[in-house]
Amino acid sequence: MSKADGEEMPLLADQWTHTSVSGLVWYAQARMGVFPVAVLDAYVQEKGILAVRLFGALPVSGGTGPDFDKGEMMRYLSELPVYPDAILNNASLEWRELDKNTVEVTGTGVSGSATVRFYFDGAGDIVRMEADDRPMTIEGGGTRPTPWHGFYGNYQNVGRYRIPTYGEVGWLLPDGLFTYWHGTVVSYEPLGVPAVDRG
Repeated sequence: MSKADGEEMPLLADQWTHTSVSGLVWYAQARMGVFPVAVLDAYVQEKGILAVRLFGALPVSGGTGPDFDKGEMMRYLSELPVYPDAILNNASLEWRELDKNTVEVTGTGVSGSATVRFYFDGAGDIVRMEADDRPMTIEGGGTRPTPWHGFYGNYQNVGRYRIPTYGEVGWLLPDGLFTYWHGTVVSYEPLGVPAVDRG
């Protein structure tokens, strides 16, 4: 969603998320007016990248570097409620209980650490996420640490998993929360990873 005009831009995206190390790749296609747009949002081998391109080739926005590494790590952490296997199997994450309804998780990469907090409801479902300092891209280039909030809902059983199938996320700005994305899981398929031959 654009803050300037408040108009939504529908998109369909695929995401692949690693469950034993921190990593994700999100690829979406949409239209800005009549122009096709491709969006790559990824955290791979401890490096973050955001690339928005017209016709899949002409850069519109995005970037790389330490702030994007941190921002994409935060994105990975924020989506852990959708990937229970990552909560169980990613040994690189550090968890800390803050109170009976709140936990904090930290991931560390080559550019430093990133932390988000999860809030549980009375049924034990994660319903909210907060981060204090996700780098937000600002006009004129560069980034600014900005509070970042998310919400989860519509929990459903998908095979042996119970996951939120609805989510939204936004920046906490001086004039209030600006929700810039909301979406629904339309398909979910856990994929096995072949065993590595270490012989």
